Amino acid sequence: MSDLSPVEQSEAEPTRAVRSRWGVEVAVILCVGVFPPLLSALVSHPTEETMPSAQHQWLALLVRSFQVLAPTMYVIWRSREGWSAFGWRRWRLSDDLILGFVLALVGLWCARLGVMVGRSLLGADAAYNPVIQNEFRQAFHVDGWTSALMVAALVANSFAEEVVVRAFLILRFTQLLRSPVKAVLLSSLLFASYHVYQGLAPACGVFAMGLLLGTVYAFQGRVAPLIVAHTLYNLAQSWKF
Repeated sequence: MSDLSPVEQSEAEPTRAVRSRWGVEVAVILCVGVFPPLLSALVSHPTEETMPSAQHQWLALLVRSFQVLAPTMYVIWRSREGWSAFGWRRWRLSDDLILGFVLALVGLWCARLGVMVGRSLLGADAAYNPVIQNEFRQAFHVDGWTSALMVAALVANSFAEEVVVRAFLILRFTQLLRSPVKAVLLSSLLFASYHVYQGLAPACGVFAMGLLLGTVYAFQGRVAPLIVAHTLYNLAQSWKF
């Protein structure tokens, strides 16, 4: 069981066979957890008429989160590197909650800055997709069952994304690229890429949030506070609309 951060774990020189296995693992997880939502974000153009019901959307997100999480957890288990190598260490409840809360606050500021930069560089047309914005605006103004389903879906999605994009990909990218900086940048780009359905400027905000969480993870190697931060961030983003 390793207590080293992803940066420290990248220092050992792997064999060619090990690097090949890492590459296959990354390809599998990208095909399962990143490319499908990216393709959907690029080809789908939701309108008020084509958007499914709120309950259907949140239920689909909940199911999708577990579909992504299950194979990723299997790949981590099969690696025999130990769960702690991928950020799964004993929960420090108060510390993780406090750090998660602080990261969520800083992340909201970073995301806002990223959106502003995106709008400045890409123009007003890159603002939030009005259909998506309207869906979030209505999320807390529906029946209790739909609101509860939304919260459950956002929690599950935050959990799955942190396991895939931060806990798994940052470690593997660091090992393969021999650079934690490149690993954080690449994971953040992938994280932002499948959020372009929200609009290009909001995707820039997601990229900024990814940089923050990725940098923290690269040096402290704990996924629990990131899950807390991501969950609070998602809930806050939904609430603000």
